[in-house]
Formats: sequence, C-alpha cells, structure tokens
Amino acid sequence: LSLLIMLAGASDCPPLDDLVAEAWALYEDAEIEAAEKKIEEAREQRACQRIFVKHALLLDLHFLDALLALTLDDTGAAQAAVIRAVAVGPSNGRPPEAYGPDLIALYDHWSDVLSEARVEVSVRGGGIVYVDGRSATRTSPLSVLPGEHMVQIAETGLIISDVTNIEEDQTVHTGLPENMGVVL
Repeated sequence: LSLLIMLAGASDCPPLDDLVAEAWALYEDAEIEAAEKKIEEAREQRACQRIFVKHALLLDLHFLDALLALTLDDTGAAQAAVIRAVAVGPSNGRPPEAYGPDLIALYDHWSDVLSEARVEVSVRGGGIVYVDGRSATRTSPLSVLPGEHMVQIAETGLIISDVTNIEEDQTVHTGLPENMGVVL
C-alpha cells in the first residue's frame, strides 16, 4: 500500500502552535468546554499546516486532549488521546509530572501495551517526510507505532501536511526527484 499526500488549499489555516496555546490558556482558566472546542479545532487543522510541526507540539496537543477528557471523567476519550500521544512519542513522550499521576499512569500503560508494535514508513522520491515531527528519507525509513500520525512532506519552501492512520508498513510518495534536497 502507498500513502499519497495531496496538496489542499490552506490559506485559512491557523498555526497549530497558536491553537494549542489558546487551548492551554482556556484549560488553565478552567474554561473546559471552550478548551475542548479549541483542541478539536487544533486536531482538525493539523492536515492544513504549511509549516513544520514539531514533535513536542503534537505531544502537547494530545496530552491536553487527554487532560480535558480526564477532567470530564471521559475515560474512553482520555485513552484515545493517550494512545495518539504514545504513537507520537513511544520512547520519549512521557508526560511531565505536572500533568498529574492519572495521565502518567495511562501513558505508561499504553506505552507498555503498544511497545512491540511497529510499522515502517518508507519514502519514494526525494525530499524529507516528517512523521509526527520525526524525519524519514528515501535512504532512511522511520519505524513508528501503528495509529494516527501527522505526516508532512517538505518541498522546496513548502510543507504539505496530512493526518492518516498508519496500521501497516507504508510508502510515502513525495513526487520529488530522488536527487532533490529540501530547502525550508
């Protein structure tokens, strides 16, 4: 199977870091419903991002999503958000102590459960593909956990983004010549 990312219009796409920062501010002000809406907007806007999205920002997004669900006693939604966080950061994504023992316990549990599952993302064509902020190239594939991932292709001066569920080995077709480097 192949994963092909299509360029979509993104002129009205707010930067993900702004959305996550706004959601955190709302959460800290105990405006839980508004924070939940802002996190949902952030999750929806991942696919239109035209700038590189860092690994840590995606973890922060999923951790806040989980904290909001825990605040609302929605265990299923908290688990789903933590599973997304584990997929993004299986070995270096443990939440900070300040996020509380419940979130840490959920992360540790799902990290253990999913620790053996791996799929490979390979690249056909030139350039760099970023999966959750981690790079893969034609000569250096990336091992990830199955699940939802933000995938970005770096073209000359442009980032193309998509969110996809990767459940088995995938090949991302960049559409770039194999000898083409990336200029960001």
